[in-house]
Amino acid sequence: MMSADNLIAIAKQATLAEIEAGQQWYPRARAWIAKIADRNHMTVGQVASIVAALSPNVSWEHNMHTAEELIEGRLDVYQGYRTNLDKAKRLLHSGGGPDKLGELFPRGFKVCPFALNLSGCDDIVTVDTHAIQAAHNDPLTTVMYIRSRIDYTQYAQVYREAAVRTGYKPAEFQAIVWLVWKRLHPTSIKRPARARVQRERRRARHGMGQ
Repeated sequence: MMSADNLIAIAKQATLAEIEAGQQWYPRARAWIAKIADRNHMTVGQVASIVAALSPNVSWEHNMHTAEELIEGRLDVYQGYRTNLDKAKRLLHSGGGPDKLGELFPRGFKVCPFALNLSGCDDIVTVDTHAIQAAHNDPLTTVMYIRSRIDYTQYAQVYREAAVRTGYKPAEFQAIVWLVWKRLHPTSIKRPARARVQRERRRARHGMGQ
């Protein structure tokens, strides 16, 4: 069950370096976005929206690199979903910002909050797979727990509650938990464990059907 207590317990395991990195994660991302925007005569919101559109299922490093390459006409390789790249191109050519993301990602509940966080808002929470797992304190939890915007809002509210109780801004609290969770449960370990559980569930269903 997700809870603010789970998140607070994880945040308490943060090292001083992780606390500092979490508090600076969005400010540093915003500084980089501002440079890209200024260099290409765009608004921060436009660049942030392109970054957010390209973000699903890719690392942050690749996300930044791809966004910069796309904006400046040098894009060669993108490791994410082709449809997201197409949407990012539409944003680039139309000059759209966060207001357009809802139209392009009607069920991409994370994308719009991420763009707003990157644009400068600290009161909104970006809820990705790591954030969901941390809320449940279960590294095998999957995104199936978010089926609607209401589900997403409930997760975001749990993060805001935990942030208030610990004295952090919601966005920086989420970033701190994200860093700690990735250290405690690296993807290289979670992915095969999750695949094993899914195989066991399929075998169990198959056995019940016989």
